[in-house]
Amino acid sequence: MFLFTVTGEKDSQRFEFVTADPKKIVIVAAATILILASAGVDGFLVPKAIQVSRRHDNFIRKTPFDAKSHLAASTKSRPVEKTDQEWQEILTPDQYYVLRKEGTETPGASELNYVKEPGTFVCAGCGAPLFVTDTKFDSGTGWPSFFAPISSSAIDLDTDFKLLLPRTECSCSQCGGHLGHVFEDGPEPTGQRYCMNGVAMKFFADQERPDLVETVKQQQTNDPFRPSPSQLLPTAIVNGIISAFFVGSFLSSQQTTPIEYLTLLPGLYYGFVSAKNIAKML
Repeated sequence: MFLFTVTGEKDSQRFEFVTADPKKIVIVAAATILILASAGVDGFLVPKAIQVSRRHDNFIRKTPFDAKSHLAASTKSRPVEKTDQEWQEILTPDQYYVLRKEGTETPGASELNYVKEPGTFVCAGCGAPLFVTDTKFDSGTGWPSFFAPISSSAIDLDTDFKLLLPRTECSCSQCGGHLGHVFEDGPEPTGQRYCMNGVAMKFFADQERPDLVETVKQQQTNDPFRPSPSQLLPTAIVNGIISAFFVGSFLSSQQTTPIEYLTLLPGLYYGFVSAKNIAKML
């Protein structure tokens, strides 16, 4: 049985007519959206991944999620706190759009994509060290990507639902500036991909900032990076629920055509992500 029901007979003459099955249309549409989103969630909202320097002020006002997410983030106490006006004065328009309004820069737009020399990537808002070149890799996404931050306390991870499906948002632990998102398709040893906006960071070579090198070494020694159960568990639960819904939908209905197997794919994907998060907590 496909998305449509095809039957009919009149005066001993068979004929075919097509009627839509609303339930299947909704399920397959949702499955397709989830598959596309899972393939590269940061770039899924194409209108949001515009050149950040192009009419970003107008775009911020038209983005419904920005005000709510920014308000929620501002309620958490941070070591570095400034008013919105102060942030606008010290940040460039592009930095402000990404760091304070949770925007997304155009993939491939950042020069940090091509940095390979030893050094440290710091928050463009407060200067806090976040990542080192040793953990950087080419993900092919167009955004600077890392498999781990310098320490567990360097970044904050929160689950957001801006795309109606769970994503792990990554922000600077010192000032709360939005950096990007974390995905479970990175290389070993963590298996994670910290997909960061280049404009949200600055890079300093080791020879340029030897003091920063020492700071990073101390943080790595005193607070080595390890995934926190409190950060992994909520995402694991939500992903497990999504997986159960789609797998259950697939098993409870008669799926006979290739396109209808789309309902199974997001179930398998989110089940894998959930299991992976649980395994990291063990």
